[in-house]
Amino acid sequence: MLEGTFELWVDERHHVLGPGDSFEFQSGRPHRFGNPGDIPTKLIWVLTPPLYQGRTRTEKEIGDV
Repeated sequence: MLEGTFELWVDERHHVLGPGDSFEFQSGRPHRFGNPGDIPTKLIWVLTPPLYQGRTRTEKEIGDV
């Protein structure tokens, strides 16, 4: 989170995030999100394909890409 306020629900659990906060969850889980305020929310959201979840690639695998 860079600026503003961000609401995130994952599996119906509610989280309110602000600047400096971060989050992670498997995208297949039920989720929704929104900006509850009048100030624009700025965040960096990085998505990775399922291939990368839960494992680290070796240097050889990275070199073969």
